[in-house]
Amino acid sequence: MTCHLFASGIACTMTDEREYRIRVGEREYHFEWGSYVGPGLLNKNGEINARPPHAFLRAASLWNIQGKRIDADGMCVWHEPKQPVVEMRDGRLVVGEPGDEGWDW
Repeated sequence: MTCHLFASGIACTMTDEREYRIRVGEREYHFEWGSYVGPGLLNKNGEINARPPHAFLRAASLWNIQGKRIDADGMCVWHEPKQPVVEMRDGRLVVGEPGDEGWDW
């Protein structure tokens, strides 16, 4: 369990026992993962950032959906999911090829 002090009080979360690293574009983020609350972005002091950027939340959530893989350097491995291919057939929209899980995140 990890507890964090905020101006409005204390929040305790059940998180993994480790800190994760994920790269989004040129930025590297450090975070904790809670099975109930998802990713918790850590600031330089090791405290939870109350306003994590959307790009980080999206990447960390896709990493979870894609199996929480970690490479030999300890970096989280994730990829942009393939979008579904939608085609017009006989005046109706039909999914020609389904997208990867999480494509709509």
